Amino acid sequence: DARYLRNPEVQMSEALACLESQIRSGLHPSDMSDNEKAVLKDAYGEQWYEKWNFVKEDLTQITTVKVESSSAE
Repeated sequence: DARYLRNPEVQMSEALACLESQIRSGLHPSDMSDNEKAVLKDAYGEQWYEKWNFVKEDLTQITTVKVESSSAE
């Protein structure tokens, strides 16, 4: 796409939006590539994972498990 050649920031912002969507949909940091983690680090800083309530150990293994609460008892 020609717009990427003129403005590579467009590609990065689209990659970031895609990663954020995937995290909200359940993607765990340990399943991300190093490049994907680098995009998030560039956007949110060294501890980017805290934005989604993960811990540093989640970068390499599943440590934090998100559980949906159920109102049915």
